[in-house]
Amino acid sequence: MKTKNETKIILLAGGASTEREVSKSSSAGIYKALKSLGYNVTVIDPALGIVQYDNAEKYFLPDDEGTKVSSLNYIPAISLPVFDDADLVFLGLHGRWGEDGTIQSLLQLRGLKYTGPAVLACALAMNKGQAK
Repeated sequence: MKTKNETKIILLAGGASTEREVSKSSSAGIYKALKSLGYNVTVIDPALGIVQYDNAEKYFLPDDEGTKVSSLNYIPAISLPVFDDADLVFLGLHGRWGEDGTIQSLLQLRGLKYTGPAVLACALAMNKGQAK
């Protein structure tokens, strides 16, 4: 059995939705909590593509004006080798492409364990009419 510092957790934060800054803010708290518990945490912002943050304190600051955010970067981000030996993907994403089943689909295709509901539940919950 792995110890906490051997357990590799990827925290997905930010994202391409209009709730990007909310995601970064809540993910900062998630990051601090996981680190304080002794977990090995890498932060990936799928909207930025192939960028990873092993020491993420500066990542959680507001974006620079030149930051290129795109949902088109999700597939290259999820293809990063860091996911190959991840024990868990912690979802800190909000809104479209974070809570609608999209990222969950990509993670399931890679065979990764992640927090939160599965694809169908996410998709249904995002459709307010279906959810009611």
